[in-house]
Amino acid sequence: MQTIIILPNYSQSDEICVIYLENKEWKLTSYSQVVPRLKLPKGCGRGIPAPVLRVHSNLDFVLGQLVFRSDTKIALKSCNAGKDTTGRSVFLTAIVEGVDEANFHVDPECIKVVQHSDVYLMDDAQSQALEDALTRLNEPSDESVKALEKMWENAEANLQYSHFTSVSFEGVSYLPDSEKAIFDKKDSNARQTPVGMPKKKQQENGRVKKVYDKIIFIIFIIFIILMLVIVKIMQS
Repeated sequence: MQTIIILPNYSQSDEICVIYLENKEWKLTSYSQVVPRLKLPKGCGRGIPAPVLRVHSNLDFVLGQLVFRSDTKIALKSCNAGKDTTGRSVFLTAIVEGVDEANFHVDPECIKVVQHSDVYLMDDAQSQALEDALTRLNEPSDESVKALEKMWENAEANLQYSHFTSVSFEGVSYLPDSEKAIFDKKDSNARQTPVGMPKKKQQENGRVKKVYDKIIFIIFIIFIILMLVIVKIMQS
């Protein structure tokens, strides 16, 4: 099992820092040294895409992603981790290869390796934000937990796909190959069943509409007949 933590880029450095577990020891290195080896699909990676963030803007939101392959399973969790030096949102992402669940746990001791680092610089507020983000990853909200568990179920039931997400990636440049199969179906059901309207009420509304349409049709026919009668009387 391999664990990689992609750290928030607080300083907007050209090289993103990550920490990874090797021989039971957490080490600090660069993104380019370890993450590309995983060969993640396009669109699968660090942070939370802007279109997803616009829909799920609550700070306790945790995004999950899964990559299912014949030889391994890779899980990712990402959450908000405060602001960078320019005031933009940054994110913490944890990646675990060889998992058996989507809601995995990360050893909180991992961030000690960067607390006094000369390479990865943080102010006090950012250091606290990083700790809070790691807690958030390990203890997602109930809503995020349900979405993570559902994502795992979807992955196991749809092994013809390889990339899964806990929420829809609509609007993201590179969609997961499972997006349409998982979320288009849900959206279709949502369009068929308006939120807050019981199915029985929908059926009643449908029957009323059919009766109304029949009445309108009958009135139209009567109107046509009357017009024909009037024309015939005027011609005689």
